[in-house]
Amino acid sequence: MTEYYVTVGDDVVEGPFETRKEAKRRKDELSTNEVGVRYRVSARS
Repeated sequence: MTEYYVTVGDDVVEGPFETRKEAKRRKDELSTNEVGVRYRVSARS
């Protein structure tokens, strides 16, 4: 089963999430609150 995480570089910030949609929603929330930090959604099996 694939799990999705919100990451900054190689560091996991939050997760696991069951769906990419959930992880992306959280990434978008974090991105609006932090300036200059690049959050990404990463998948791991």
